[in-house]
Amino acid sequence: MMRVRSIGFSALAACAAALPLFVAGGQTPDNGSPVTCAQALEFVNEQAEAGVDLLSIYEKDEVEWARDTTLSGVQNCRPVPANLVARYRGLPPVNMAHKRMNCHLAVDALYNRFGNDMDAMPGDTGDFFYEYVDALRRGQSCPKVTPDAHLFAKGHNLTGADEMFWTAGEAGDSDAVLEIALYRLQNGEPQAGFDNLSFASTLGNPWANLEIAELYRAGAGVAEDPAESHRYTLLAAQTGLNWAMVSAGRNFELGYGTQRNPAEAIKWYRKAAEQGHLAALPLAALLIEKGDGVRRDRERAYELLRTAAGAGDTHAMSILGFLLLKRNDGDVSEEGIAWIDKALARGHPTTVAWQKENGEQTRRHFANLSERQKQRREQIRSDRAKRCTNTVNHCVTYVSTSNYSSQRICNTGIDYWNC
Repeated sequence: MMRVRSIGFSALAACAAALPLFVAGGQTPDNGSPVTCAQALEFVNEQAEAGVDLLSIYEKDEVEWARDTTLSGVQNCRPVPANLVARYRGLPPVNMAHKRMNCHLAVDALYNRFGNDMDAMPGDTGDFFYEYVDALRRGQSCPKVTPDAHLFAKGHNLTGADEMFWTAGEAGDSDAVLEIALYRLQNGEPQAGFDNLSFASTLGNPWANLEIAELYRAGAGVAEDPAESHRYTLLAAQTGLNWAMVSAGRNFELGYGTQRNPAEAIKWYRKAAEQGHLAALPLAALLIEKGDGVRRDRERAYELLRTAAGAGDTHAMSILGFLLLKRNDGDVSEEGIAWIDKALARGHPTTVAWQKENGEQTRRHFANLSERQKQRREQIRSDRAKRCTNTVNHCVTYVSTSNYSSQRICNTGIDYWNC
């Protein structure tokens, strides 16, 4: 195995180490290569086919754009939203809203826009609105939020904690209690809001647990407490909330509010991916590839990254490409370069910077390395073939059992002893 000499591409190791930093914040780079409607729609379809929960993971503007573009065609599409451009390039969305959704929030969004005019409500939202009102009148649980209602209400905050919500909350509806709590927090009632959040938490509401975790993390209205923040994050994760699973994994990976435990972090990243949050896969892969707290398993790490990259995750493409090149092995360099080229085509910022600085020099090195390894293998095969074409006469003496006469029999064959 050749050592990587100081020819400029030793920055591969630094690139691979820096890539995990793109987990929060960041701006969409202006690299002079706009994302086309066709590229963006293909990316969204890749993610959907891979099992990404678009309604939960994507922002409202991204889902609306994808829906409208699918219906009208890419030739008539609106400009690709900044959130989707950032995601396409392997960055977090630039304008993130909350991801929670429940029937009360959806109904409040519809009522705030259309009042009681159910005929004016789009898609199946009018039927959903009617079923909600009817269920509450009967004292029943509210219906499951339909996809149309979910999309319509995405990013909405409660506009008024009216009697309908109080009634549902008093009946033990944790979603109603959660919305009342957040309404109070947003309207200058921190203690009452926190009390309502705590009540929703005792009712098992995952979003309430995650909201409390964020309050303890930020020290907003309560004393900053990493241990309590982690405890509530874990409660939210244990109730199946994929966002909380990623947060729990990060806490265990970084040792925030708990003892550092990379193996436990990997477990939560895997669970989040199974719940449609495939962005958790690169986080798990990096720990496995380094052998951080677990047995090092490069091939397993590469498979996780291939899953995420194959689903269209640009960040995973770049990580996988750099990790493969870091092995300085011509046999895997071709795949590594291919993934890096995919990330480059999408404008991934770290990959673009690497390409400008020393990408061509690195490519030449791996092309030469690959060619030398290929020539070495061909020479070995050629040498073996030459040796095994050597022949020798194999002779035996045959003695007849009837008259005891002998006969010498010979034939020509491969000289196996020397092959």
